[in-house]
Amino acid sequence: MSLQQTIENIWDNRDLLQNEDSQKAIREVISLVDKGNFVQQSLLKTDGR
Repeated sequence: MSLQQTIENIWDNRDLLQNEDSQKAIREVISLVDKGNFVQQSLLKTDGR
C-alpha cells in the first residue's frame, strides 16, 4: 500500500490512529513536508505542469 493510500485510510478511519504503523506513516509525511518534498509536487499539480 502506498503512503498516500495509508494516509487516506487513516483519514477515513480515525481508529487507525492507534495503530503504530499508522503513526509511523504520519510521521513520515510530516518529515517529507518539512523537507519540502510535497510542496513542489502539489504546486506542479496545481499549475497543470
